[in-house]
Amino acid sequence: MLTLLEPSGIDVVSLAEVKAHLRLDQPYEDDYLQTLIQSATEHVEQYLGRSLIAKTWHFVWKNNLSQENDLVSIPLPCPPLLEILSIEKVVRHNRKSPIKRYLLEYQGPQPKITFGTCAENIEITYKAGYGQYPKHVPSSIRQAILLKIADFYENRVSTALDSDEKSISLFKKILSPYRMMSLL
Repeated sequence: MLTLLEPSGIDVVSLAEVKAHLRLDQPYEDDYLQTLIQSATEHVEQYLGRSLIAKTWHFVWKNNLSQENDLVSIPLPCPPLLEILSIEKVVRHNRKSPIKRYLLEYQGPQPKITFGTCAENIEITYKAGYGQYPKHVPSSIRQAILLKIADFYENRVSTALDSDEKSISLFKKILSPYRMMSLL
């Protein structure tokens, strides 16, 4: 189970950038534009399966393995990983004990933590994102957010969102190098 503990608190694109992109200079739609910024950013993060600006996550891994003493690799969702804050095993009566010996692997875009398994569940707290500030997010991702905001702004009726094939394919083409694919 993945829980967001601390959101980034800063937007990937600013209101000023959005207004310049849309060629707007009046303040009467600022609240609406701020909603579009949040919606477009969430849409991009969900599509990519990544955190854009640093967020703190809490991930609980339920041990479903029947054997002990095997190595277990746990992929961390919402990369890129910035920092591991804690790794703990949950023992009886919800007491927690830190895990100090683990291996952090970067095979592909999704980091994995490997350690010897135990009968307990594991809780991992970590920070993920490209960095603390919007300038750390790749410019093509920022541009895709601006495209999505423009699409939301121009097409305020839900049926119109699916009708513009060109903007959808451009959106996907820009973001495809950053997208996390999961195997089911």
